[in-house]
Amino acid sequence: MKHTIAILFLTLLLYGCSSIPANHATTTVHLSTPAVELTLQQALHYEQYPDQAGLSELVRSQLEAALKDKGLLADKNDVSAQTIVVRMDYQRIFAGEATPIKSSSVGPPRVNYTIEISQDGNTVAVIKRRNLTVNRGLVSNLKTLFTFYLGNTPETEANDVAILVRGMAEDISKVKIRQ
Repeated sequence: MKHTIAILFLTLLLYGCSSIPANHATTTVHLSTPAVELTLQQALHYEQYPDQAGLSELVRSQLEAALKDKGLLADKNDVSAQTIVVRMDYQRIFAGEATPIKSSSVGPPRVNYTIEISQDGNTVAVIKRRNLTVNRGLVSNLKTLFTFYLGNTPETEANDVAILVRGMAEDISKVKIRQ
């Protein structure tokens, strides 16, 4: 009887120990300079607003600065850095673009993006966001509502991009990878 209880106890002990997950160490990402693949959609074209290449560079440079501020950007010579690629669909919306009374005032963009972080050719993290827009705060939102975007300039759009990029950097800072 004692042997049966001992064998049963050891069996349960071994079964329980075998189901304990391995403890894998995780670390925050250290990223190379981000690559941005941006697709700009817009119904109207005005010279004072950046084209697709200019907007892509604005996103890339602001994201690089935000990642650097958070300590997530690796040195340029760091061969162990993870690569980061941002694929973004950016819809620029102008006041009155669907009416006969058009304006060069820009509204908040509509944005979809996917951020892919890879190491040694293997994807280690993917962040996807869909149907984003910018919340400029109560006063700005009320101004936009009552003026139908009138008075918004390329600087307004640059501020919108900065808000989006800060959110992206915050999401990236939460990514942990196994070592």
